[in-house]
Amino acid sequence: MSHADANAMTSIPHNPLRRRLKLRDLEVLVALDDMRTVNRAAEALHTSQPAISRSLAHIERMLDMPLFERTPRGVVPTAAGERVIRYARQCLETLDRAAEDLAVIQQGGLGNIAVGTNYSSAAYILPRALLRLAQTAPGIKVSVREGALDTLLDDLLSGRVEVVIARLGRDTHDEALRTQLLVDEPMCLVCGPQHPLANRTIVSWHDLLEYEWILPPRQTPVRERLAELLHAENLPWPKSQVESSSVLLNTTLLRSADVISIVPAAVAAHQTQLQLVHRINFNLPAVFSPLGLIFARDTRPSEAMPTFVRCIEAEARTLAS
Repeated sequence: MSHADANAMTSIPHNPLRRRLKLRDLEVLVALDDMRTVNRAAEALHTSQPAISRSLAHIERMLDMPLFERTPRGVVPTAAGERVIRYARQCLETLDRAAEDLAVIQQGGLGNIAVGTNYSSAAYILPRALLRLAQTAPGIKVSVREGALDTLLDDLLSGRVEVVIARLGRDTHDEALRTQLLVDEPMCLVCGPQHPLANRTIVSWHDLLEYEWILPPRQTPVRERLAELLHAENLPWPKSQVESSSVLLNTTLLRSADVISIVPAAVAAHQTQLQLVHRINFNLPAVFSPLGLIFARDTRPSEAMPTFVRCIEAEARTLAS
């Protein structure tokens, strides 16, 4: 055995977290963060308040720093506490994913993948990739979590999901993240078949801004690029009462009122083929962020992930062709 190997083996016992931290301690930290009172954390974990207090005191002594501030209204994490709680959530989420993965393998499958998707960003490519995956590797189980990008990135860093499919905006430029470009899919504008602009051969910005829009939610890459585009053109912000990226909700609204929505071109093509919406004859500039995969940089991918990625890449090539 080399000197380096010997040092690597002897370094593990010197880590107090490995030797003294218990799984129950991690659960206590997360419960306190979620509930913000010792009483409610005890109820959530089906234990007593003194047991919660003893566990927290044990962790704080071990780390030699306070993790929560005691206030009249409950407990609030310190800066160090927020950091430790994030790692605690990662550990617990990893164990949950391991249990799901092993359950799939026990039933004869090849493993489990948790995927996050940013609403309509992957509304076309993800279902097709899942169909391809079912044909090429039917033993892989996929669970899909849908949400706003900031929530999905938190899920990614905490281990709730293993990969996120979304537009690669500013929020994805982070040292903790690794991204992979899939396809630079354009965006377009759609309306219901009854809309006055549905059959217009020439449509201007002035025409578009006469009507209300269903806008993408705040802090999404598409909305950011749309704002930059309108600012560059010295145009006002569209009138809007609804902010949504739900394909089902937006389609219903488009067919019920004279509103406009901005969607990926592939989604528009699919819905137009089904005669659900009409693509407005207006070409948006190519300023919108590309679609991509987002991974946590320090997380090792599961054995099933490369197969899933190959299916996504194949559909991306089809979409780009």
